[in-house]
Amino acid sequence: RPPRSTLFPYTTLFRSAVSAEDNFKEEKEFESAKKLDEQIVRIKKLIKITPEDHPDRPQFLFNLAELYWSKAKFYYSKAYAKQDECYELADVAKSGDEKDIKKQQRCEVQMKDMLREVKSQRENTVRLYVEIIQKHDNFRNMDEVYYYLGANLMEIGRRPDALNQFRDLVRKYPTSRFVPNVLVAFGDFAFDGDDMDEALKAYDRVTKNYKGSAVYGYATYKKAWCYFNLDNKKKALELFLETNNYAKKYPNLPNSKPLRRQSVKDIVMTYSFVGSADKVIGFFTKVTDDDREEWMKMTERLALFYSDKGKYSDAISLYRKLISLNQESVKVVDYQLEIVRNEVNNNMYSQGTVGEIVRLMILVNCIDNDGECPTYEALGQKKARTLPVNDRDVAEKNYPETRKKVELLAKTWAKTYHREAQQTRNADLYQNAYFLYLVYLDTFPDSKDIYEMTFFYGELLYKLKQYDEAAAAYEAAFKLENEGKYTEEIVHASVSSYFRDIKVSEKKATLDKGTDDVYTVSTKDDDGKDGKTKKVRKGPPEAKEFPQLQKDFIAACDRYIKFAPEGDQIVNVKYTRARTYYDFFHLKDAGAAFRQLVYDHPKHELAIIAANLHLASLEESQDYDALEVAVAEYRDKKPLDDESFNNDVTTMYSRIKFKKCTLFNDREQWDEGARCRSEEHTSELQSRIGSR
Repeated sequence: RPPRSTLFPYTTLFRSAVSAEDNFKEEKEFESAKKLDEQIVRIKKLIKITPEDHPDRPQFLFNLAELYWSKAKFYYSKAYAKQDECYELADVAKSGDEKDIKKQQRCEVQMKDMLREVKSQRENTVRLYVEIIQKHDNFRNMDEVYYYLGANLMEIGRRPDALNQFRDLVRKYPTSRFVPNVLVAFGDFAFDGDDMDEALKAYDRVTKNYKGSAVYGYATYKKAWCYFNLDNKKKALELFLETNNYAKKYPNLPNSKPLRRQSVKDIVMTYSFVGSADKVIGFFTKVTDDDREEWMKMTERLALFYSDKGKYSDAISLYRKLISLNQESVKVVDYQLEIVRNEVNNNMYSQGTVGEIVRLMILVNCIDNDGECPTYEALGQKKARTLPVNDRDVAEKNYPETRKKVELLAKTWAKTYHREAQQTRNADLYQNAYFLYLVYLDTFPDSKDIYEMTFFYGELLYKLKQYDEAAAAYEAAFKLENEGKYTEEIVHASVSSYFRDIKVSEKKATLDKGTDDVYTVSTKDDDGKDGKTKKVRKGPPEAKEFPQLQKDFIAACDRYIKFAPEGDQIVNVKYTRARTYYDFFHLKDAGAAFRQLVYDHPKHELAIIAANLHLASLEESQDYDALEVAVAEYRDKKPLDDESFNNDVTTMYSRIKFKKCTLFNDREQWDEGARCRSEEHTSELQSRIGSR
């Protein structure tokens, strides 16, 4: 149904539809109620001194009725404004402050007083018109009295009484200029009673017999609605177009502006039933005389109608056209947002829905980066594009709020797909969630939920067995909040990801078994010729630089040890960390890490291997002093319940002195070497005597 009550109130329709030449009956703007009261007082005095049978008395009564009507209108406008004020005060009063509550209550009392005044003045108006009809039936403008009496009765809700007055007007004054207005009233009465056929008859009489009437456009408009309700949408569209053209042709006629405004909206609505989405741009261009702003708004409205009717493909098609026509405006994000909503309504778990959400985020990313759009190889994108948006900072476009909507939508759908994938174990859903997380994290790095979303992304990647990327995501989440809600999960999952890529040996190292740690070199004589050969002990191996993977892994292990010291994987984490140091010849760090594992977890199966590698690290670094201390510690404290290992360290201790002395000779430190041999011999001799 057309919104008659807001666009065409009866006082406006009937009064403005008469003639602009009626000076007294034109709408008047008064600065205050005081001026109205002054005029009312003057006319009332004039009426009081005018005899009942005087020919001017009915005119005075008529003028007074008009002043009462103007006063009613004045107070109605004041009451309407007061209502807005009361709404605002009501919001403030929600805080519970007593002063604010009293202000709101005073406002409502004032508004009710104004509305009572409106009712009183309208009743005064009706009373005077009735007096004229009953006592002055020879008044020259009696048809006008009947007409305005009916119009005012309409305003105060006495519609049946109003129609009776209109019937008397038509019967007594069939040639009155008010007849077309009365016919419209009859048509509206039938229309509101859902009697479209009877309403059409009344409107038809106006459009066929009163083409010069100011209500011709309104009658045409209501005919369109009759045909619409009778399910003749094509005829309705023709008549809405006719209404629009009439309003454009006669822009100064009363109600032309609201008629045109509403007919344009209804053209769009009716077109959604009978028109083609492919031809709409050309059609709306003609309707608006190629007013770009207007036909763009009409196209937007039509897309909404299509969406409401479940015509999702047509709606999406229109929004794509709007995007192509608005490349320089942030409106493209609004349009793409609507495309997403239509795709979701059509099939929320389709690849198409995911693709549209991704496009939506990419558009935001483009705008945030001054038109430079990102590319994602994972999505098959190779060539970068630009978006020449130039109104990102225009307040009226409200881009920041739109961006918030996009962020919320993308976040919600990424988590929804992820959750559904976990419940159904559907590979496609996992992949869809992956794409959404990937683009979300790139588009909204400033999101208040970036920590949580980064962690969820890592969890998803781990499930997809993309362990390198999962580890990187966990690293990123930890950097965002190193003691956050998911820290324990992050440190566990992070090392688990690296364990998938980093494989280390759990074999024992060979200790003091005569490994080939010397090599032969040729010396030169004084003439530079080859001389004698001699054996030289190799020095400690140089530490190798860690690849990035191992660097990240060690950092992940450090976090695990700090934040999950009682974790299920603590021994494996410590061992693998130490072994990584060892494999890259960071022997000092390796030795310390292996020793810590042994003394922290002596009953674990990896403890014996760690102890073996602890001593191997010291031996390979040729730090025999530290090796001697470590072996003595193992021999004396016996932290490991392993007879073979304990026998080995006892034997090793006696051989370490020999190793140390050999090292002096390799360095050609002959005195120190001799002294070392002597001390070793003395120690061994004392040991034998003591054993006897």
